Amino acid sequence: MKYHIIILSVLLALVPACSEDEDPPTNNGTGTGTGSVDDDKSPSPPEPIKLAWPLAHNLDDGLFLMNYFDNQSGSGKRDHMCNGHTYDGHTGIDISAYSFQEMDRGYPILSATDGEVAFVDDTNYDRTYQTPYTHDPNMIQVKYADGRSLWYAHLRTNSVSVKVGDQVKKGQILGMIGSSGATPFPHLHFEIREKNNTPRDPFDGNCNSFVGIWEEQTEYKGSDEVKIYDFDITLDNIPNGTYQLESALKIRKEEPARPAIVSYDESNIKVWLFYQGAFGDYNVIINKPDGSEFISKSTTIGLRSFAWDVHEFEFSSVTSDDQGIWELIVEFQGIKKVINFEVGENTDYGPRFYPLRGKTIKLEKTNTSSFSFQNHNADDLTFELLNAPSGTIIEGNSISIGSSQNSRNHFFELVATDAIGRTDTMFFHTIDYSKPPK
Repeated sequence: MKYHIIILSVLLALVPACSEDEDPPTNNGTGTGTGSVDDDKSPSPPEPIKLAWPLAHNLDDGLFLMNYFDNQSGSGKRDHMCNGHTYDGHTGIDISAYSFQEMDRGYPILSATDGEVAFVDDTNYDRTYQTPYTHDPNMIQVKYADGRSLWYAHLRTNSVSVKVGDQVKKGQILGMIGSSGATPFPHLHFEIREKNNTPRDPFDGNCNSFVGIWEEQTEYKGSDEVKIYDFDITLDNIPNGTYQLESALKIRKEEPARPAIVSYDESNIKVWLFYQGAFGDYNVIINKPDGSEFISKSTTIGLRSFAWDVHEFEFSSVTSDDQGIWELIVEFQGIKKVINFEVGENTDYGPRFYPLRGKTIKLEKTNTSSFSFQNHNADDLTFELLNAPSGTIIEGNSISIGSSQNSRNHFFELVATDAIGRTDTMFFHTIDYSKPPK
């Protein structure tokens, strides 16, 4: 089991550019979905609408801001603060989850203001590992009384909980963050368009000629010191190095498998870290059960949109005398994060739902689903349902969902426990259109 001890927390720091592989949404033939705000555009008149944050979670709570809007005309890139935390031609805001595992956990997308649903697509595949991207993005268009529209793109398969013609309210659940279409990471592409279908930047800043229209604008994330979002140990066969968008490494998006016990006979152990930052250092320290330092390493990062590092450490000096609970420590910006792991006689793994750790099910289509595990024999598992609709039944590796939920969107968990108490969780999101929105 994975434990994080956060001794000090600060807001994360984010840096330039994603990738031109990611596609801005189209609107079913009514616009190009490309371009940027002209340099000489006059400030817009007083705004009749203000936008709420479009997600149920805030930044640094499993989410990071991957790209801002590109305000540079022609070639080049420039965000609203005149920096490069965007990519050329980007017409929206990209808010990303750390990995597919976090995407599976579930990050609800909320309507940023009142409006009417004008377009929906949510049947496309949402777990692409590398280019070429062959599927369209799942997305929603919501129109407003003043003629503007908002686009929510790259959603999770089957997760849209509204239909064309629905009147939605600010804060209503629309769907879930996904990775459908041309997207290098699971994220929400959030885009506002003017009456003439021109995309615009909702952030207030020196390089945006429009007035900002957020109810509460989030702190700028494009020029801060390195922040470690996630990290752990693994024995998976991953080469040392730094991986970014160009990497086709499937395991990067899925997160490497974590051994429940690491044998003292292993020759090497690896540490992976997912981070973002314009500058700075981080330290990796591994301590033995007696508190003595086993190894440490300091790394200086350069300017990165976001990156994933793998460090390999020799483990051959470890003996049976070193069995017990070890510490993996990561330090950055005066922050110290700690994960405990066990060293024992034999390497072993706990249950891990795989390849999916979460799923959306529309009850109008089916109420059944199957699940599977990685690195584990499921025969010795017991299951517990948390907050499931009454009448939900587990049979082998399948689940039949009851029909007693009270609102359109319902969230519950399936916890698998092995014979010695190690657990993993499957996260379910069910949609019942016959129930009132939430």
